[in-house]
Amino acid sequence: MTMDSVKDAADKAANAVDSGLNQASSTVKSTLAQATAAAQGWLAQGQTYWDTAKAHSNEAMGYVGTLEDEAFGYLKGGLEYCVQHPYVSYPAAAAITLAALPGVRRAAYRATLGRLRNPEAIVTSAEAKLSTIGAKAEEFSAESKKLQGRAQLAYEEMSRGYSKLKAARQELQRLESAVGKSERLAGGVLSDLRAMRQNARATELRSEAALKLSLLRQQRSALQKEIKWIAAKDV
Repeated sequence: MTMDSVKDAADKAANAVDSGLNQASSTVKSTLAQATAAAQGWLAQGQTYWDTAKAHSNEAMGYVGTLEDEAFGYLKGGLEYCVQHPYVSYPAAAAITLAALPGVRRAAYRATLGRLRNPEAIVTSAEAKLSTIGAKAEEFSAESKKLQGRAQLAYEEMSRGYSKLKAARQELQRLESAVGKSERLAGGVLSDLRAMRQNARATELRSEAALKLSLLRQQRSALQKEIKWIAAKDV
């Protein structure tokens, strides 16, 4: 191989490399240009969407503001009407209040939407409710009998208690009468002893009689208080 052939081969290789580099550079530039153009197109399209959405949003906010103004206008007008026409607004307010009650709502539901229910569903629901009501009724009956029995026992105990209280009142009255007799007797003895001032023994007995008379008075007073307490119980 001569130097000329080697030089020719080297030149061809260099030319091939330069050609490949130029082709690769052109490809890269073309790709970048296409990507840039596509990106710019997307950005332009996105800006268009954004502007459209912004315009719709502003329009919607304006519509909402209009609705709010109308709503407050209706509310203000309604309040002014209520103030100017109380005889009309008060019954309406009462009707609205009644409609808010649970019982009224249930009655209205039965009279309107309740009629549109499935008849089979109504029958099934009624059977279940009646079964529950029947079970509750049996429980109520048993509880009622038990409470009636307790009330009867309590009444019998109360009757026996009244009978015992009445008997106690009679005994207290008899005892109060006996204490009264002893009190009067002690008072008579004390009067007799007071007339005998010169007798030393009479003086000693007079002190004893006065003490017993005071004790009997206290006993009779306590008995009278107890008798009045029983009398206040209608016995």
